[in-house]
Amino acid sequence: MAEVSYLLTSYNKAAFLPCVLESIRREQAQTGGRIVIIDDGSRDGSVELCRAFAGANPNTTTFIEQKNRGVYASLNRLLPLADAPWIRLCDSDDPLIPGSTRHLVEIGERDGAAIAYGGAIDYGPEPLPVDALNATPPRRRSSFVHPDAVLHLIETMDFTTSRAVYRTEPALYALPLPEHLISCQDFALALRMMAHGRLVRLPDPVCFYLSGAANQFSASHALTRHQTIRILQASRALLQRRHRNAALSVSYKWCRRELRRQHHGPAFQLRKAALKAVSAAARLGLYDWSRALDAFAAPFELQIGGVVHGRATPY
Repeated sequence: MAEVSYLLTSYNKAAFLPCVLESIRREQAQTGGRIVIIDDGSRDGSVELCRAFAGANPNTTTFIEQKNRGVYASLNRLLPLADAPWIRLCDSDDPLIPGSTRHLVEIGERDGAAIAYGGAIDYGPEPLPVDALNATPPRRRSSFVHPDAVLHLIETMDFTTSRAVYRTEPALYALPLPEHLISCQDFALALRMMAHGRLVRLPDPVCFYLSGAANQFSASHALTRHQTIRILQASRALLQRRHRNAALSVSYKWCRRELRRQHHGPAFQLRKAALKAVSAAARLGLYDWSRALDAFAAPFELQIGGVVHGRATPY
């Protein structure tokens, strides 16, 4: 089986790292390949944990410390360090399910995937005990190749970084990722990679996914919607007309729901009608597509503007 580069971004998740690091160590022992950890300026003891892990595993692990730059800058630095045919990107709060990497790579190789991904088992908000890694779920050989991966990503956004393996060559083609963004890096990377291979889904869970933690940035639906719209704008050159129309439909739907939450009565009806007209005009080529997405992102930016403009570093 092909070796795997395990790439971990670490930022202020010290309580979750013991299980995550142990899960990566076990996966690497099965597949071979190196582990590269980059800590992005943590202040909670994460650096010490990562440094100790690298010290205990010097033949397999490289540890890099940097000042806080954000997850996109970290990935732009981390991905070129991959030296194996496949990459397992790891979040610092999502332990890997035992045996999942080998399974993902086997299916990815069989189906010619650029990305092969599976499901997740929710846990939290407390850290997962290391003992949870001792149970290995059964594996199935079934998989599904998405016929239009870009359309699927736009319409569903149904996987996160730790749920996938990435073929190294198309992942490097996707660089550099846009560093003005602060979240949804899994979507940005996958969207750019789909020009170079298939997206394959497995029915099996492949990682544990943290849910309900107080400081979990990805739990902000407003931020996720906002960042997804901005990623679509940045990826316009990769999108065919049906993809751009899907982006309009999804973004308008999100925006309409947010406006209903923020406004009531005639104010909501007027704004909804105006945005519906913008969407229709953009579909017909009578209104600039990117400006239409600006309009759909605006309600979310009003809600989270202090985060987007004041802190470019969360995970």
